[in-house]
Amino acid sequence: MFETFTMDCAMTRTSDVPGQAGVANRLFEEAVAAHGRMSLSDAERLYRMVLRLAPGHPEALNNLGALRERAGDATEAERCYRTALQRAPDYVDARYNLGLLLHGNRQFAEAEDCYRRVIAAVPRHAAAHVYLAGLMQETDRAADAEWSYLHAMSLDPDDAVAHLGLGLLFVATGRASEGEACLRDALRLAPDLKDACGALGALLHRQQRYTEAEACYRHVLERDPGSVEVLNNLGRLLHDAGRLTEAERYLREALAAAPERAPTAFNLSLVLLAMGRYEEGWALYEARYGESAHWGDDAHCHVRPALRFPEWRGQPLAGKSMVVWAEQGLGDCVQFARYVPVLKAKGA
Repeated sequence: MFETFTMDCAMTRTSDVPGQAGVANRLFEEAVAAHGRMSLSDAERLYRMVLRLAPGHPEALNNLGALRERAGDATEAERCYRTALQRAPDYVDARYNLGLLLHGNRQFAEAEDCYRRVIAAVPRHAAAHVYLAGLMQETDRAADAEWSYLHAMSLDPDDAVAHLGLGLLFVATGRASEGEACLRDALRLAPDLKDACGALGALLHRQQRYTEAEACYRHVLERDPGSVEVLNNLGRLLHDAGRLTEAERYLREALAAAPERAPTAFNLSLVLLAMGRYEEGWALYEARYGESAHWGDDAHCHVRPALRFPEWRGQPLAGKSMVVWAEQGLGDCVQFARYVPVLKAKGA
């Protein structure tokens, strides 16, 4: 399901640090232009040229950090932001970007300090209020998070990400109707905001509003055909709606893209079992105990029981004892209780 939203770094477009060489500033302007037109390799090369001429150029360090973070190099990105702040402690963009990076790494205390220092310097910095709210939500401060989201929206009523964040908060705290309204507002403001569309789809799915939910998932896939999360969720929805062949297709596509994703393998197993394809279905069903960050609120249901003896794998039972426990819902227990006499007949 969708639980958070994308963080976008701040890029500084001008350099007003006194004393920088004219050549360095001209290169910086060229780098910013390349960055703006998404010629990222050219931009990085030019930022590095600036830093060879002016090693402490804060804006070049900040923007290079944003590029390295985008490329997945969090270590160099953090070094760039911190070096920029050493040279210019009041540099808001670098402080904000460092906060985003630390937040993404779950270093919540220092990230919160960054956001609060940004807000102290620029009280109307709506994005800092939004991400501070998200951080407070992640650290179980729902009331404070709600206030921060609402404050951000008062600063910028058209901030779609603020509406998205508040919607996610409402959904997580059981206020589904308010959450739906906020998610729809986010999409009204930014129709291509994939996280809002996916989150709305997940909410409608849980409410068994399958047609509306399917439309949301397909809208996301039109823009991001390789989204494993949405392929998985669409597969689950189609299973719930009884469209097993279609469900299998989307779940296999998701699993091909992310073979290690245990919840998707488990979801596919349920579809195959429902189709009577037991050999493959039961094999994939073992994924229910696979470790994964994607189990979400159901993670506690997917922990392998801590037993002092091995699980039975079909070996002879003569003279041995068998412990049978209830693992799934009541219906499954009733259905599978009929096999207990079969075990007894095998000698258990």
